[in-house]
Amino acid sequence: MYKNGMHMIWIILGGALGSMARFGIYLAQIKFWASTWPATLSVNMLGCFGLGICYSMYTAGHLTETGRFFWMIGFWASFTTFSTFAMDMFTMVERQQTKILLGYILASIVLGLIFFTLGCKTHKAFI
Repeated sequence: MYKNGMHMIWIILGGALGSMARFGIYLAQIKFWASTWPATLSVNMLGCFGLGICYSMYTAGHLTETGRFFWMIGFWASFTTFSTFAMDMFTMVERQQTKILLGYILASIVLGLIFFTLGCKTHKAFI
């Protein structure tokens, strides 16, 4: 639960480091693997792993509230939002919300593609 402005500082610090780490993974993949495969997949899977560890630690009481703000809301959320998507899905599986889970997955993928396409077309309409 949000209590004070210090939590915002932890989110900002974690977010800055998470976004820099994401860019670092991108640069490393280009330099060392010279891959044409999108670095996004590497980032997303690493992010899911990291957020999974933090989620488990937090629910077991092994991660403080400050740690949650820094790692879960700051670092991993800025490293990749896909990890948060995976955590949302995991929570729905745990709660046995199968219909909501399937709708969430379908809506996220389909609407994501639609809105991305709309964004591209909107830009092109103004140039």
